[in-house]
Amino acid sequence: MNESHLTLVLAAAAGLGASAYLGTVAMYGAGKFFRVRVCELGFGVGPKLFGFQLGSAEVGFRLFPINSFVRFQDNRFPASQGDPKTSMDSRPCWVRFLIPFLGCLVPLAIGGSLLGMANAREAFFPLVEFIKGTISPFGYAQEFLRSYEDFRRENGILRAAALPVFITGSLSLLPISPFAGLGQALVAIRKNDCQGHMPAWSGVSLFVFLAIICAWIAAAAVFVFSK
Repeated sequence: MNESHLTLVLAAAAGLGASAYLGTVAMYGAGKFFRVRVCELGFGVGPKLFGFQLGSAEVGFRLFPINSFVRFQDNRFPASQGDPKTSMDSRPCWVRFLIPFLGCLVPLAIGGSLLGMANAREAFFPLVEFIKGTISPFGYAQEFLRSYEDFRRENGILRAAALPVFITGSLSLLPISPFAGLGQALVAIRKNDCQGHMPAWSGVSLFVFLAIICAWIAAAAVFVFSK
């Protein structure tokens, strides 16, 4: 096992977790600012380990700390109905869009600031490299990780962790999932019931998410155990 490579992978994992949590906390704060009732604030996926009550929100910590979410009261959905005055669907269109969209912008802004990105082309490059690595986990992804290791040596662990924060924020600008990023923002601005489109969209997003995770777990395993 290459310890230097393992350090890099752990830094990347920390960055991915931080990105999810930063976006979730930003959405929670925006929801509270616009007086939308927060029903649930979740950190991680899988079985729930422990939790507590924070105002109207049930805060839960789950087994795998790789994602997080906020569930607002929204009277378009039976599972989260309540007082119309505190419901997401009662807010203006721009507010319903802004709250989930902040979940993209905050990781982008923090990651980009830590990386010191100066222009749009420089900011777009990591996302393109990440997508190419997803398609080729044993080929191009290995080149990407080696260049990422060089980046860590030159710039330190903090900026190395900031790169996956920025990439994750960039990915959330793609409307892949109806429950995160731009996809969630687009769902939020629909005033009518939009549950009919959810099963197919959710199925596709879950497949894409799992494909990305599996590809990069395989790439990271090969990278860590390479000489």
